[in-house]
Amino acid sequence: MKIFCIINPASGQDRPVLAVLNRAFAAAEADWDVHVTKSAADARRAAQHAAESSDVVAVYGGDGTVSEVANALLGGDTPLALLPGGTGNVIAQELGVPLELSEAAALACSPNARRLSIDAMMLRDRAYFLRIGVGAEAAAIVGATRDRKDELGWFGYVLGTLDAMRDAQPIEFRWRVDDVEFGGEAVACMVANIGRIGRGGLRFSESIQADDGLLDVLIIRDARLGAVGAVTASALGAEPEMGDVSVGLTDIPFQRFQCRQIRIETDREVPAHGDGDAIDSVPLEITVRPQCLPVLLPPAIDP
Repeated sequence: MKIFCIINPASGQDRPVLAVLNRAFAAAEADWDVHVTKSAADARRAAQHAAESSDVVAVYGGDGTVSEVANALLGGDTPLALLPGGTGNVIAQELGVPLELSEAAALACSPNARRLSIDAMMLRDRAYFLRIGVGAEAAAIVGATRDRKDELGWFGYVLGTLDAMRDAQPIEFRWRVDDVEFGGEAVACMVANIGRIGRGGLRFSESIQADDGLLDVLIIRDARLGAVGAVTASALGAEPEMGDVSVGLTDIPFQRFQCRQIRIETDREVPAHGDGDAIDSVPLEITVRPQCLPVLLPPAIDP
């Protein structure tokens, strides 16, 4: 087996990465090579090159680095192996990849690893795998500093989002969900591929699946109860109510729709993010690309 590893040295954890990888790959008698990134673009370029000559492309870093590498592997047969090294590692957690580096490295070269092809959210020729957000949640994500992430980890995101929600002013949205148009006021709109928020098991919804071929649209109307329920959903038991696209937006504080494509417009320029990185604001045209990224996961456990 030939494994190509892409390592982001600026990720949020301080550990002897190469020594751990060398032990795991040597034990499996795997042939491996490594590329250390110097910029965000490095990861994608290295993955594009490696996909042509490697059995597995592995990435050590946070969700941002994972997203860069994943964009290079879309639609191909070369699987992605996750080596969690960031602050949140949300994608790895959602898919059940071990957070311990030695275990994740062993999985990357295991003949018993299971493949799962997950969906991608496509926006302006770029794939996203966590969330695309508009409004107060995006303001919190974009405004989070590296120091705050390093100090507080995933909980820093929760605190920042609650702060942003508390001070949020309603935004006039207009949505086209598949072929149905409707509008209304909300403080935040998120399009999710993964329901998990961060460590600790917090989720926007238990029902969001990474491989179901659907986009999950989360709309937060109430800047008080709805926001708190959304950000700490599993802790407070606040599951968003599934909306009916034909009816449109209702007075429910926290609402969820499913679709295959969505257009989002607002009455003014507002913050927006894709997988934690700032993006140009609305209008946004988002579509789902079903089961386009093969990822290595632990073997399935028989019930």
